[in-house]
Amino acid sequence: SEVFYTLIMSDLDHISTNQNQNNNQNKIGSDVVIGEYMQWAVFNIPGDRFNEGTTLLEYIGPAPEHASGLHRIVFSLYKQHSPLSKPVLDEAKRYFTIRNQSSHSWMKNHAESIPVALNAFTVEWDQNVDYFHSLRGYVPPPAFRSPVC
Repeated sequence: SEVFYTLIMSDLDHISTNQNQNNNQNKIGSDVVIGEYMQWAVFNIPGDRFNEGTTLLEYIGPAPEHASGLHRIVFSLYKQHSPLSKPVLDEAKRYFTIRNQSSHSWMKNHAESIPVALNAFTVEWDQNVDYFHSLRGYVPPPAFRSPVC
């Protein structure tokens, strides 16, 4: 039987004003939290045929906020026991678009998958990020806004 995979890219140190209460956020102010933000997700990748997978979240490059320090960007590859159905993929898409959720918890609890590979790097703010934020219409919380904007 064919093997299927899921690839997820996450920023583990994303700044958000999201007030969802879960175990994966760290408050750093009255309304600011740090948590995981999924930046790319491709499910049901058959074997090594990446282009045949189902993209749930289009790629969003790293864009750390000013004065937010280093951000850990992680690529996680999970081996699925079988392809995920459309209802499960729809649930994943809803879950993964909420900030400060744990991709690993969802994959473990809903996709019956196991992690098989991990890669990571760190990034931090520079003035180029301001342009990327403006393209997305994103305005960081006041304490993390660029001094050059």
